[in-house]
Amino acid sequence: MVDSVSASSELIFNGHWVAFSKSNTLPKEPWPVQWVETYDECARHPYHLLLDDDNLLLIVHGQCVYSAKECYQTVLQDQHGFIRTAVKRKNKYPTELIDGTAGWGREALTLALAGIKIFAIERAELPVIFLKYALEFIFPQTFIEVHHQPLDEYLQKQSHQIIEYIYCDPLFFESKRSLSKKSMQLLYHEDRRLFGGQQDDSLLKALKGHHIQSLLIKQPKNAPRLFNNNCVIIERYQKTCRYDLYCLNGAQLY
Repeated sequence: MVDSVSASSELIFNGHWVAFSKSNTLPKEPWPVQWVETYDECARHPYHLLLDDDNLLLIVHGQCVYSAKECYQTVLQDQHGFIRTAVKRKNKYPTELIDGTAGWGREALTLALAGIKIFAIERAELPVIFLKYALEFIFPQTFIEVHHQPLDEYLQKQSHQIIEYIYCDPLFFESKRSLSKKSMQLLYHEDRRLFGGQQDDSLLKALKGHHIQSLLIKQPKNAPRLFNNNCVIIERYQKTCRYDLYCLNGAQLY
């Protein structure tokens, strides 16, 4: 396990993560990475990705600190099942849902496996790469439309229509559940630009002004509500968090 992590200007190569495929076979869908021809070339970068025969590895200073198998084991074990309850309105799933803070995509995958059409929005490269790997190699029968961009940029294209459902977890990358390994927590706190965590204020700006049927926000259990709309708000609780479901019925969020 890595005890300390130091950021490096060599992390990004031409604006992307550096990656090497051990089998020399590249994924079918493009990833936001710079593929190199030899592992020696890849290893010159202190942080890089290795596409192994049956896994995707995150390498930091010569050590594997995270892997796709480790990341998505909780989905295979259905440890994110509460999100299926949280998104229900009148005991029904939405037809489609925008996950505005997709992160690694574990909740998005859980919902997609329940039959919901998912649009996963994530601005940081690393979780997008892992999610794209998962969709091709771990959950090949599951479809999620992945958008590598900020939420406000994506929602601008939806400004003239009523959005059926949006789910956001604004504190995703602050949670221990998100970064369970000490090495990953160190990596995040050393260089947050790798993860692109969404802060409350930027999330509020991205969502306000849009016409939405249903909005689900994951919050710390005792946190104040983020929005002031006069609408039905359904609260669902877990041990340390609360899901606020705003039943807006197409009203403009403010």
